[in-house]
Amino acid sequence: MSITISPLEALEADAVTETLGVRYPSLRLDVWVALTALSDPSHQAMHWGKDVAGDDDFDSLAEHLACLYDECEILPRPERAVGSILRACEVPAMRMLGRQLGTLILELGDAPDAFYLSHPRWFDVVIAAEAALVALES
Repeated sequence: MSITISPLEALEADAVTETLGVRYPSLRLDVWVALTALSDPSHQAMHWGKDVAGDDDFDSLAEHLACLYDECEILPRPERAVGSILRACEVPAMRMLGRQLGTLILELGDAPDAFYLSHPRWFDVVIAAEAALVALES
């Protein structure tokens, strides 16, 4: 699966955030962007940790982890975000993603993105992120 992350048009952003019964749809959109990046290995290989000349956006694993753990506080306890960013039906998939990511974060810490991407269990993170993305889009 290959997804190109590009700026969303207003209508696309509305489709992701519209009438989902959450208090902060803009944060939900940030979570969607993070999950999209975490679920796309080809995007990761092409963009993460690479400062491309003429490209204003620097994309990295750390950026998406900061979104999920610090800014939106989805992980490690997604149930706390129900009603504000998540719906209850999305919690199990987010919890699984948190387990997969948490294991690698404990093992690799602040290692460069390339270490995460080459780790044998990174594929488990990608699969969990895909499941979380599907749950978010349902």
